[in-house]
Amino acid sequence: MVGKAASSAADQVFIDLEDAVAPSEKKAARALVVVSLSSLDFGGKVVVVRVNDVTTPFCHGDILEIVSGAGSRRKTVALTGLGQDEAELRLAAETT
Repeated sequence: MVGKAASSAADQVFIDLEDAVAPSEKKAARALVVVSLSSLDFGGKVVVVRVNDVTTPFCHGDILEIVSGAGSRRKTVALTGLGQDEAELRLAAETT
């Protein structure tokens, strides 16, 4: 699916790891996103990856794996669930 989006005439590609992925498939989907970002040519498209809510056990791993796995080819990461100060501070502390 991401390959079709990369080669489409769209000007933006939105990859959703939150609502579009069942909990049992979260880690596998994260790995597929990293492979896609690392190997596909998105041309001049804006590419956004929506990670899981900051209050879930998946968010931290989403961010770390995308940032480290996709390297310089990573794109924009969209955070959800912001506004919950404690979760935001924990995430910031864990990723620095």
